[in-house]
Amino acid sequence: MPFQSQFSLSLELTKLIPMGSAAAGKTYEAAMSLARDLQTSGSDIVVEEDLAELFGRSRITRQMASTFRTVVSKAKPPQKLCEGIALCDGPGPTVIRALTQDAYFSMVLQCSFLLCVHEKCSLAAAIAYHFEKQAQDVLEGQAVRPTPSRDGIRGFLQACEDQTSSFNWQNVLLAVGATLGISGKTMYVMPRITLFTQASHNSSP
Repeated sequence: MPFQSQFSLSLELTKLIPMGSAAAGKTYEAAMSLARDLQTSGSDIVVEEDLAELFGRSRITRQMASTFRTVVSKAKPPQKLCEGIALCDGPGPTVIRALTQDAYFSMVLQCSFLLCVHEKCSLAAAIAYHFEKQAQDVLEGQAVRPTPSRDGIRGFLQACEDQTSSFNWQNVLLAVGATLGISGKTMYVMPRITLFTQASHNSSP
């Protein structure tokens, strides 16, 4: 290749470096901003990524997705409590991201429902146990990715519950109960189920 051609190619390639760096910088800043927002709400960006892989493959019916999306996306004007402090009512960072990304939406909707029928701490323990078993089943020689902690999962579940509390899962359960011939009174007195306890965890093979 002639020297002039080599010089021209090198010059064009050097022009791409600042652009690439700027794009990477913006992506990094966006990721850090999201991580901070999630952390402020009690969740965690890595935990949500792991849970999106677990729950995000499930398909949600169009009607269910539309109804849930409409309810949880509503935001009310901030209510001023005192000087410098206002109460905000609307979707937080976990739900805001879920509204634009299908895997996270599926995760949020399913976890919101599970929180309606299961006790939060035992649900977090059951999910954490799933990841622990998954890590144990990795073939020898394969990389083992760190599993999300029980506290981290519980923090996400709390954030999910806070940000989707406007959706009334009881009405959905009553409709299902009516289809199955279960009375509304019976549905209302059903306690949240404890899935997992420390004792059962310790006694697991």
